[in-house]
Amino acid sequence: MQTSLRLPLLVAALHLLAACSGQPGAPDASSDARVSPAPRVICDGSDDLRVMVAAVEPSSERLFEGHRVLFENGSYVLVDGHCRFWVKPAENMFEEVRSGVLDTATLAELIADLRYDDWPALQGSYPSDPSVEGVEDLIFVDRETSVTCVSNCLLTSTPAEVVAMREAQSLWNARLWAAGVAVTGDVRVSVLEYLRNASWTESWPPGHWSASVSLDTLAVPPDGWATVDYGEGALLTGADADALRALRADYLRRAPDGFAVIPGASIAVQDGTGPIYFVNVRDTTPFEDARGLVSWLSR
Repeated sequence: MQTSLRLPLLVAALHLLAACSGQPGAPDASSDARVSPAPRVICDGSDDLRVMVAAVEPSSERLFEGHRVLFENGSYVLVDGHCRFWVKPAENMFEEVRSGVLDTATLAELIADLRYDDWPALQGSYPSDPSVEGVEDLIFVDRETSVTCVSNCLLTSTPAEVVAMREAQSLWNARLWAAGVAVTGDVRVSVLEYLRNASWTESWPPGHWSASVSLDTLAVPPDGWATVDYGEGALLTGADADALRALRADYLRRAPDGFAVIPGASIAVQDGTGPIYFVNVRDTTPFEDARGLVSWLSR
């Protein structure tokens, strides 16, 4: 009777010993040959925004009021689940947004250069030297992770991977903008009334407003400039949006070199001898909310 009871116990013990000793069929958590996690996927076939890499001004207070509509979503590279990209250039915030599609090879380069597979391990906010002022924050964000480089995170303690991301983002912004095609569709516009009954004194003439909505309807008077903030640009569509893109292109073509870095530079519009208005126009993307903001920025 005792022998018959011990045999099943002996068999069970042998099975347990085999499992604990790494025999075939038993997982070995300490093995160097464990399977690596699958690469993270950007182009999953969805219409959703999958990746945003942007240089953003965290506070509108440091900006000229008329420029806030230009900077509210930063300069950026956006990629959706179909590998489509949208780029607002970092070098000139007045310029058009361009779009295109990443091919397989370019996508692989982007993932490698921006250390995309490392984002979960790097998630968090990296500080900068407290003496650094007036520098935009860099953000690297998708639906699961967020890496923020505060004021370019200019510290020697910044991880090498984050430094590499910081250096790569501006190169990719310029590269994809050069490869893209100008978008069409809606625009956001800010209009500030500048001077009434004034003469235009610059060497290039002001632009001509040809949208159907009147300038007076959109304009903020000088005593209201301080109230202008992110998310307050007027949305114009259809032929009005086309007219404003044409106004922007014509004005930038005629403006002098260095116009984009002049403090307070804007598209000046005047009809006849009427008031002079400062106009700033930016293209929209499919990922903006009712205020014109990309929700991932948590404005």
